[in-house]
Amino acid sequence: TYNTCGNGGGLSNCMGKLTCGGNLTIDHNQATNGYGGAIDQSVLFECQGNLYITNNTATGNGGGLYGHGGITMGSGKTITVKGNTSNSNGGGAYYNGNVASSSVPTTIIIDSNYAANGAGVYSSGSLYFYGNTTICRNTATSNGGGWYNPSTPTINGTLTMYDNNAVNGGGLYNNNGTFTLNNANIYHNTATTSGGGIYVAGGTVNFSAGTNTIGGSWANRNTAVNGGGIYVAGGTLKTTVATTINYNTATSNGGGLYYNAGTLTLTNPLTLSYNKASNGGGLYTAGAISIPQNKLLLTSDTATNGGGLYVSANTTTLQGIEVVKNEATNGGGIYVNDGTLNLTTATTTIGGSATNKNTATATGGGICVIGGTVNFNVAPSISYNIATDTGGGIYVGGGSVNFPVSTTISYNQSKQGGGIGMRAGTITASGALT
Repeated sequence: TYNTCGNGGGLSNCMGKLTCGGNLTIDHNQATNGYGGAIDQSVLFECQGNLYITNNTATGNGGGLYGHGGITMGSGKTITVKGNTSNSNGGGAYYNGNVASSSVPTTIIIDSNYAANGAGVYSSGSLYFYGNTTICRNTATSNGGGWYNPSTPTINGTLTMYDNNAVNGGGLYNNNGTFTLNNANIYHNTATTSGGGIYVAGGTVNFSAGTNTIGGSWANRNTAVNGGGIYVAGGTLKTTVATTINYNTATSNGGGLYYNAGTLTLTNPLTLSYNKASNGGGLYTAGAISIPQNKLLLTSDTATNGGGLYVSANTTTLQGIEVVKNEATNGGGIYVNDGTLNLTTATTTIGGSATNKNTATATGGGICVIGGTVNFNVAPSISYNIATDTGGGIYVGGGSVNFPVSTTISYNQSKQGGGIGMRAGTITASGALT
């Protein structure tokens, strides 16, 4: 404790193998000219007891641990990395190179650390965690409150991230590489700008196996200005298993998911439910996006405009999605402000039954079109939606709506225009409109 060095304030292990037979505490050390406030580790480090890395500081990377080599623990032991600070990256731990946390199941706790990027963990090499991992209460002054990832880590066990804070990516900021989520629980994280739970800047975030939760309840919601649950600015968001993003909040756009650029690869269904925002309670699209058939459910989301979906620019193509039980002032189900919305598969449902109705307290119970273009290239089900003022099924206040095939709009309710309410814009019906 209370040691000072250029690199590795408490311990610098550059050659050979270091073995500790019992518990080890490395506390209140400083790396004054570089990295590894507690440990600068280049080779294998073995600890048969519990390992505590606490209250250390570094002017460079790795406030607690700067690692090139692996750590082997005794079975059932715990690694605790808490209260460490880096003036750069990796407040708790900075991993650079091929690193394994242990070859036996280990509990890993990374708690209350501070850094510019990756307050909990910054992983720039191939990192392997074996055991249940908890990353909580970490604060980044820039990106990645819990974890900043530009590489391809592997977590063999559950991952829990909560109460982390950052400007972007309150829980996780993925900049490159592939971050695989298996039985992950990411909740109650905060981003002061974008991506309360996850920010995807590049690379791939893959919901790969098990049950993954982003949010989970109002008490556990992730929050941000944009993209309360997830913000996609580039790279790929992938659902190898069915995935739910629920109970997240954005004070501006995209309560569940904000899509700006990159790719959504929905191999299995994505459900956005019980999310809230000013625009796009469930999903906000600003970039060109195509959703494959029967792979998206927008349900029980809430917003001022676009309870389920808000289309702001570019082209959004929906193939067989469900938009049900959403609420907004305008556009209970969908709000189109600009760009193009293409509905291309007949199994697309907006409302569909009295129990699944979308509701608007002003205009457009099912869909509200203010600008841009909406193309009903097939005949979707737009039924049982309610608007208090105008356009129970569809409200057209600008832009253009095209019906190239015969379409039925039924059982919708409103004070004015139960099926369609129009005050501006154009409607073109090449087929029969009923």
